[in-house]
Amino acid sequence: MSVPEIEWVRRSDNTEYGMMGSIKAFSIHVDGISYRLDPRLPDRTGVSYRSEEFRRPEKARERAEAIREAWREDLATPYEGPLQRAS
Repeated sequence: MSVPEIEWVRRSDNTEYGMMGSIKAFSIHVDGISYRLDPRLPDRTGVSYRSEEFRRPEKARERAEAIREAWREDLATPYEGPLQRAS
């Protein structure tokens, strides 16, 4: 299954957004020498991924790519959970 690539867009001196199509999927906030990645995509349980801090923006973007890939894999996996299919 194909999902859009992440396109990084600078909002201000201390904020970048990772756009996937028209969805704001990630944000990176700069605080001194720290880069906080805030994922907005849910994991397979429907809960947003936790924020993480990095020393370099490249590492934050790499982590965003890893989350995007996990999200793509989860979207492509058929549902086999305990809930019944709606009729």
